[in-house]
Amino acid sequence: MSDGPNYSRTHYWVQNYGLAGIPDQKAIENFIECETREQVNLLRYELELMAQGKFKQESLDHIVGANRRAKYASFDAWAKLMLLWISGYKG
Repeated sequence: MSDGPNYSRTHYWVQNYGLAGIPDQKAIENFIECETREQVNLLRYELELMAQGKFKQESLDHIVGANRRAKYASFDAWAKLMLLWISGYKG
């Protein structure tokens, strides 16, 4: 039985776009520019689950980073902001 989503696309985003020391909004814009629509949709799906509170904090502390949780007050707040940035991106 699964413990919930594994957030593999979120992990990919963090490792390839979210560790460069640039703001998350710019990192998500870079992701949208560089990745396929399918990959963006997969990340969006994971963020929607996160925004609904469907995660284990310990897992996301490892995947996304406790520093982001602290900066944005919670992972669900971070996910909602990421979704806002994705939907508002005009590329």
